[in-house]
Amino acid sequence: MELLLIPRPGDRERLLEHYQTLSNATLEELVESYNKNVSIGITGTQAQGLYLLAMHKVFLNKCGRSPISWTDNMVLALGKVVELGAYM
Repeated sequence: MELLLIPRPGDRERLLEHYQTLSNATLEELVESYNKNVSIGITGTQAQGLYLLAMHKVFLNKCGRSPISWTDNMVLALGKVVELGAYM
């Protein structure tokens, strides 16, 4: 599941809002939200892309790794469902 994320005006502000919200989430809440997005799949919306990009950055900051890949600063991809223990 991949999404091409093309920057648009206002994206930075939305991305920062998502980042702040997700940074305050527990690791359990973060993993739960990620797994929910995996079950829904990539819908192709800009809003989902910004949310997932923020989630990717929060995973990196909290855990040093992320189940979301961000390639060439353009393509987001979800991996498989993750277990909380794998990120503790």
